[in-house]
Amino acid sequence: MIEVINLSKSFIDKNSTIEALKNINLKVEKGDIYGIIGLSGAGKSTLIRCINRLEEPTSGSVVIDGQDIMKLKDEHMLKVRRRIGMIFQSFNLLSRRDCSKNIAFPLEVSGCHKNDIDKRVDELLALVGLEDKKHSYPSQLSGGQKQRVAIARALASNADILLCDEATSALDPSTTKSILALLKEINARLGITVILITHQMEVIKEICNKVAVISEGEIVEQGATFELFSKPSHPVTKRFIGDKSLEGTWVYHAKDKSSRLYKLTFLQESAHQPVISQLIKTTGVEVNIIAGHISNVQGKSYGNLVIELSGASETLENALQYLIEKNLYVEELVEDERVV
Repeated sequence: MIEVINLSKSFIDKNSTIEALKNINLKVEKGDIYGIIGLSGAGKSTLIRCINRLEEPTSGSVVIDGQDIMKLKDEHMLKVRRRIGMIFQSFNLLSRRDCSKNIAFPLEVSGCHKNDIDKRVDELLALVGLEDKKHSYPSQLSGGQKQRVAIARALASNADILLCDEATSALDPSTTKSILALLKEINARLGITVILITHQMEVIKEICNKVAVISEGEIVEQGATFELFSKPSHPVTKRFIGDKSLEGTWVYHAKDKSSRLYKLTFLQESAHQPVISQLIKTTGVEVNIIAGHISNVQGKSYGNLVIELSGASETLENALQYLIEKNLYVEELVEDERVV
């Protein structure tokens, strides 16, 4: 398990202090594919570099399997780093080395025997599907192939943690899907813990089982991916998800003071129930359906419905209580919150 505890990082220049990270707390379980999403400058790259101490935090702790790595000296920290592979947006391959030599590089630095290196390189080329590119140079590879070589190199020293710094940002959508599928396969086959930072919510949606949203150096929301997509609470998270059920509702105005606008979230079971028709029969409330959308996250579905409820105050309260009792997530919308 990886635990980040009260982690902060400041950069100091001549005129000011920039707080890049502010009191970050995260728990990543063994075998997680944990996504960290944020806009450019939010602090996500700094955070991932603090996890393996390529960047030294100003304060706080990073605990890996019960060991606070902030207390480790150079030699002991080097041993921990061998367990932590890292891949980057720009691949960072050595242009004068072919694929096999790029993958072999960390093993050569560690002093491994040549026969062991050759065997390990062949294993990794097979793992990432590049056996036929063994003697190709980076200039001869596509972007996706370069990233596959970078992944193989990151795993060369039998790493059990893989840090991905915007690993798919330079790739086209089709290649992105193939790299994400490879990361998911590696996670499943080898049990490797993956921490993935990105500014693309589709990447999180595709493979991450947990996610944290970072904004201006702070974690503003975190949890299971499905829960975060289906019931986002922070405005930053809502903007990332871009809820299609809210598109256009900003032009709709409630009829009068006896009307209220609500966004309903139907999770898997409730999506199959005739909730709205029963709501009308049970409470007598008037219902105007304004917008709706069904989404899927890793095989789990949820639906969002924006409705206007009209009626006497008591009727509206009874309707709201009915919806809550049906295990729907109910959020009242006010006009300045409806723009996506």
